[in-house]
Amino acid sequence: MGMMVLFGCMFLAFSLPAAIFWFVVRKSAKLVIIMYTSAFMWVLAAVSSAIVWNIVIPLKDARWWAVFLAVPFQELFRWLFWKLIKKAEVGLNLLSKDGEVTITRELVSLAAGLGFGCMTAVMQFNMVLDANDGPGSLPSPGCSSVNFAVISALLTLVFFTFNIFWTFLAYQSFEARSRRGGGVGKSDWMFVTAVLSHYVASYITLNNDEGGTCQATLVPEFLLLLFVGLCVWFALGVRIKVNGKHYL
Repeated sequence: MGMMVLFGCMFLAFSLPAAIFWFVVRKSAKLVIIMYTSAFMWVLAAVSSAIVWNIVIPLKDARWWAVFLAVPFQELFRWLFWKLIKKAEVGLNLLSKDGEVTITRELVSLAAGLGFGCMTAVMQFNMVLDANDGPGSLPSPGCSSVNFAVISALLTLVFFTFNIFWTFLAYQSFEARSRRGGGVGKSDWMFVTAVLSHYVASYITLNNDEGGTCQATLVPEFLLLLFVGLCVWFALGVRIKVNGKHYL
């Protein structure tokens, strides 16, 4: 893979994470710590699911089984990290002004999602770089006219953004559940949406292994990303104000 393609794909995959870190997270030491701790939690989730995956030998080569295991472990550790953050809110005075930033729960969700998303992106794209370490260009199996690294960079970007959105939805749901003292409530739709869309997004990628086209993978992924993004929009209570009236 040529240097221009390499750097182009790296910029495509990692420009958004770099921008969020540079313009938001780096301004607060607390947010930086949250991001790195969240990334470590993702590693623990990956290791835990890998251990179980290796134990169940008959299904070890089944990719659907790997996805089935990985999603609940990631969501479990996302919840555990939220529990850790809740402990730190009071003990470490987390929700306060730090440097140039006044830390809110939304910024905490952003930093936590950034940690999860960056680790996902690094692990995904690392395998792509390993497969493209030669001087030639590796075509994508689903569309031979497009470089494999370009398709992978787009999927890396998509799953990074998904992790930001899933963290927002999950944390908003956890906060609402905490305020009402547990039990089933209307806000549970946010966590259910995060988990189900996580499964759907992950299983769509198996289309590549079945000889499907790139369009059959990328188009549903971006449509699902748009849907989850709209869910985050409503979950956070964001509205467009025009002439004193609120829309959406």
